[in-house]
Amino acid sequence: MIPKMPARKKKFKFLAIMVVFLFSGLAFGEHQVLIDGSTKNFEYRRTVTIQSSQVVGGPHSNFPMLFDSTKVNSGLRDDLKTQTYGGKVRNDNGDDIVFATGNGAEILKHEIEDYDKQTGDYVAWVRVESIDNGTVIYLYYGSDDSITYPANFARDVWSNNYRGVWHLSETATDEQSTATHYNSCSADNNGSQNGNASTGGKIAGGQNVELDDYINVPHHSSIDFGANEDFTLSVWLNSSQSPGPSLYPMVVSKEDANSTRQGYSIFTLCDEWPPWDTYSFFDTYSGGIQKNAVIVESGLVDGTWHCVAAKREGSNLYTYFDGDYTGNSETGAGGSLSKSVPLRMGVNPDGDSWTMYDGLIDEVRISGIARPNGWIKTEHNNQDAPGSFYSISTPTLVELSYFRATSLDSAVILEWATETELDNAGFNLWRNEEKDGEYVRVNPYFIPSEGEAGFGAAYSYTDYDVQNGKIYYYKLEDINIYGKSTFHGSVSAIPNDIIIIWPDEGKIRPSEALLFSWASSGNNTYKVEISPNPSFPASETLTFPEEGWTTTNSLWLCPEEWEMVLSKAQQSGGQLFWRVRARSEDGREVFSGSRRFIIDH
Repeated sequence: MIPKMPARKKKFKFLAIMVVFLFSGLAFGEHQVLIDGSTKNFEYRRTVTIQSSQVVGGPHSNFPMLFDSTKVNSGLRDDLKTQTYGGKVRNDNGDDIVFATGNGAEILKHEIEDYDKQTGDYVAWVRVESIDNGTVIYLYYGSDDSITYPANFARDVWSNNYRGVWHLSETATDEQSTATHYNSCSADNNGSQNGNASTGGKIAGGQNVELDDYINVPHHSSIDFGANEDFTLSVWLNSSQSPGPSLYPMVVSKEDANSTRQGYSIFTLCDEWPPWDTYSFFDTYSGGIQKNAVIVESGLVDGTWHCVAAKREGSNLYTYFDGDYTGNSETGAGGSLSKSVPLRMGVNPDGDSWTMYDGLIDEVRISGIARPNGWIKTEHNNQDAPGSFYSISTPTLVELSYFRATSLDSAVILEWATETELDNAGFNLWRNEEKDGEYVRVNPYFIPSEGEAGFGAAYSYTDYDVQNGKIYYYKLEDINIYGKSTFHGSVSAIPNDIIIIWPDEGKIRPSEALLFSWASSGNNTYKVEISPNPSFPASETLTFPEEGWTTTNSLWLCPEEWEMVLSKAQQSGGQLFWRVRARSEDGREVFSGSRRFIIDH
């Protein structure tokens, strides 16, 4: 049976105009963002939507996304000038340019790499809690409030296992300068200027490293790696270096040149393997034993920017060129790489002439884990073409409180609620069996708006055209009276007969003993799964009960189990997801939809 739709209300243009005047403070005026628990008001807001196919292997948690106003064609740069220069930003340092997941939400951590108040050029790294194709965050700007960021706010962007992040955008006054190249993720491991000069980089500023130039990072144990310890190294480079005194130009090297050759390096132009201008190697030495893997065999040293990346996972080396796995790897490279030598960019730690690099370097990163292939490709997509990675738009005047899908037996309930609706005509729902690709409309008739400016409404629609056990993705479209539409989502559901009851979306005090409850009729035994990652990878997921299954539709966690959950929450900034895994008498397992909750400290 098709649900009966409420009668569509008539909307008149003159009424809409009057509403604009009456509610201009709400609709066009101040938006609110929480900064360190304090509400701050912003006059302007833009929607930032991650585009299809840009995120590979997602969702990725706590992803440092590059945001660059110079790469988008939406008039944003003019807005991001300060008021003195005709823009809408109040603070000369750009401190009233912030990001959040929605109106009234806590600010997302970000690091400003470059801001020009005269041009509106704004380059920042934003820590997105969970990023995937279609993810939406919001950019807020223009605030008269006093804004002070919490301690370590920018550094926390890189708390996800990063050991070194050098943007290399610092400006040196001359070749004799000793400018500091700061490590964004730590007070340690800062680099010093040694003849290299600042230049335009791949991302904001970079460094021009000619022969005899280098950047020196003093030895620190955090960028040494023991036996079989995983790590990832990446760098953007731009070189057309020809053969000369340098046989093995070192782009990044923490490798001793004595007889043991302990350490690791990325280098280019190995002329023992012609053609001379086409090779880059990821190299590790341990106890005098060399292991290396080719990163790319052509098109590297061509005078344009390329990203080379490599990782060690266990005792295996893997290499990447412009985000793609090259197919080259090396086994048996699990020895200790710890050596008390500095890390240098542009030459090996001993300064040997045969290792001098000539070219541009930007964005050097070291992680203390082996980043997944999808993460490496997503980083490249974001940094190589940020204007294609996301789109910038002015949101329609519908403030969405939530949009969710709940699994039923052979049905999915779609629910959403608005905080305010101005000039909204109504909604459509769209469904697909894959997250990307072409969606089809679910509702046979347009769903009219029930909200108004100043207050919202709650909506529900049940999709019966589904099959149990299959995953479905849904998007919500709102359309205003002028025909402009905005999409929200996607959300997903797998129809079954497990209905989440408690906890639903919301915050939970850390002192509370947590009860999980759900409704179900067709499954006999259950487990509760809790994870900081909405994809529930086995390595990050807690399962209760740990042994066996429960036959009831609720589960209390004992104090020891609750401590495990609190520990997991500390690692994820308080945010967790939970779902129910059910097993029937014939051994078939199904999962409920997931719900997010936050341990409120």
